[in-house]
Amino acid sequence: MPAPMASVRMVVCVVGVLGCAPPGVSTEAGARRCLAVRTLSIPQSWRDGIDVLLVVADTPSMAPALPEMARRWPTLLQPFVEVAALGNPLNLHVGVVTSDGDGRLQPLGAGARPGCRGPVGSSYLRHRWRAGVRTEANLPAGQGLLDTFACMAQVGAAGSAEPHLLDAAYRAIHLPAAEDSGFLRDEAGLVVVLVTSEDDVAAADRSPAAAVARWQEFFTTPAHLGGAKANPLDVVVVTIDGRRAGCTDPATSLAATPAPRLESIAETVAQHRMVSFCDPEGWGAALEVSARTVVSNLGGGCIPYPLVFDPAGPGGLLSQVVAEDVTVRDDWSVSDTPMPRCDGTGRLPCFRVEALDVCKTLSPDGVGITVDRGGQDPPPHTTLRVTYAARCPPPGA
Repeated sequence: MPAPMASVRMVVCVVGVLGCAPPGVSTEAGARRCLAVRTLSIPQSWRDGIDVLLVVADTPSMAPALPEMARRWPTLLQPFVEVAALGNPLNLHVGVVTSDGDGRLQPLGAGARPGCRGPVGSSYLRHRWRAGVRTEANLPAGQGLLDTFACMAQVGAAGSAEPHLLDAAYRAIHLPAAEDSGFLRDEAGLVVVLVTSEDDVAAADRSPAAAVARWQEFFTTPAHLGGAKANPLDVVVVTIDGRRAGCTDPATSLAATPAPRLESIAETVAQHRMVSFCDPEGWGAALEVSARTVVSNLGGGCIPYPLVFDPAGPGGLLSQVVAEDVTVRDDWSVSDTPMPRCDGTGRLPCFRVEALDVCKTLSPDGVGITVDRGGQDPPPHTTLRVTYAARCPPPGA
């Protein structure tokens, strides 16, 4: 299976023809352009479903940060609320585990404030929107989505001194408790959020290098090889930690030691976001990448970098966008099927690059990828992989 390419940043300076670009990517003869070849992975199978697994360290070192964290928890889920408010359908599951636990979901955090209540009748939170309106939720009476999530996430700081976040995530995904049945769905995207003021310490590790490689494989290989999902491109990993250098914020009492292990693991995942534990703005944006993925999956695969435009090109664009369906079959083999542009000849499925309302704030050009499958559903476990040439970033960017 080809390695996920969502983070490819191969800069190509073009003089004449672009001889070293991916197949199907070209430029004007005789033109001089500097292009950055990038890829975008757009899930096709999981529609509006997304499962969020929040793994929170409950180590004693987290104690000074608890008051500030209690204020920040609602902002973490806010991007999904904003996506739904725009009228996008969204089917959300949210579960919380601690770094000191056995992977069982915690419906109410051990450090929750008085009066807090967890989800009704379940160990995880369910919330579904249609056309901006809530159609299903297991919220307690008189308590909203963000408050209920905050009650779940306030896990306290009375756990083990060693944070075992990755072990807890593994158990929740591959060894779920009976009472957690239904939390993870085969055809939903999976977002794993790891929050800690210290680096992870996995219980069974003997060699640090081998341990990092093992967890990288967990998030980037198919489920039949021990990975988190059948299609690794359906996984998003978000870390909120001390990054590689550690951090402090005297204004909020937040502090974290370096987390090179978690950083090394997260940066290998095709869709990832790494946020500083001490960043006052970062928590609110931590799940923005996941919310944007939902928008992309609903028909607007927004292209996040500036494309090269030419009035003489097709639709005003140079032919520097190619796409293919990447499908994990039932026998675990992987197929890569090139997809043509929609050109009026009736070839289906086909893709278009066009201006989209949902991309106005998500793409510098306001454009995204739409797919015409003639009313047919995509095969299960399919991701559209789009390779495109964007204008090079300014020096130093």
